[in-house]
Amino acid sequence: MRRLRPGVYRDLKWGVYLSDAALSASDTIAFLGSSPHKFHASRPKKSKRTPALEFGRIAHRLIIEELAVAAGIDRDGYKVQVRGTYQTNAPWITVRAGEDRVSTGWMRNIEEMREALWSDEEAMTPLRQAGGCPEVTLVWDDEEFGIRCRARLDWMPDPGYRYFVDYKTARSIQADEISAAIARYSYHLRAAHYIDAIKRCGLCDDPVFLLLMQEKEFPYESRLVQIPDEDLKWGHIEMMKARAEYARCLHSGIWPKADQDVSEIGLPPWARRRLEHRHEAGEFAFERWTRAQAPLNGQPAKGEGDR
Repeated sequence: MRRLRPGVYRDLKWGVYLSDAALSASDTIAFLGSSPHKFHASRPKKSKRTPALEFGRIAHRLIIEELAVAAGIDRDGYKVQVRGTYQTNAPWITVRAGEDRVSTGWMRNIEEMREALWSDEEAMTPLRQAGGCPEVTLVWDDEEFGIRCRARLDWMPDPGYRYFVDYKTARSIQADEISAAIARYSYHLRAAHYIDAIKRCGLCDDPVFLLLMQEKEFPYESRLVQIPDEDLKWGHIEMMKARAEYARCLHSGIWPKADQDVSEIGLPPWARRRLEHRHEAGEFAFERWTRAQAPLNGQPAKGEGDR
């Protein structure tokens, strides 16, 4: 795997970033979610490209990165543009600056999302006031654990601007759905990782990390979200735990497998509570069960004895 030196990279291609050996936010989450052995064995391989992830990545390129083109920011040829004429009968549209092939259905969907987001003054304020440029890679050394880390900002603002925005597509921007997504995708840990990156690379001493979330279905509503400090602290705790264990494996060269002993693992608490509630409601009462099974015991069901 490649090894980038510590610094701020404004024009680093996505493939180069992915192939670097430094620990990213996604690596941190993957490390915590599996055994060290599985993480180490699977890390050199390409990440899974599910339809949902692909849609989010393409939307990011055509909405956030193209915002830089609309603003006239020079990306040294790494501008996102559409090649060819957009036609409804064309099955695919090729996107420059990479090898993405986007279906016309996705393209139409993303263009509508872009129009909706760009017209949302409140949601776009942190990006329009920030200046700066998209897709900036940060690489730094965590001297406490002796490991190298990396992060890739969706948008790096001009010096002096505190707000750093991370764009996410979502099924819904209702509060309960966003809360569930934060837990499901560990956005609190990601935010902690990015805040650490911003500070360690000297971009800002007191950054505010915001999620810009947009729905994938019409009318493509969007919403700015700031994760509470209490949850960021939990993200920081998880991040430090992962770094400590990762560093121990990296320096020793030993990547333990999952526990091989017989483990007592049962139902999750919510499933057990559901069964208890059903039992309390009498659903599992013995008498009810025997009545329901009576026809199987050779006794005629109701209405059958007179036939």
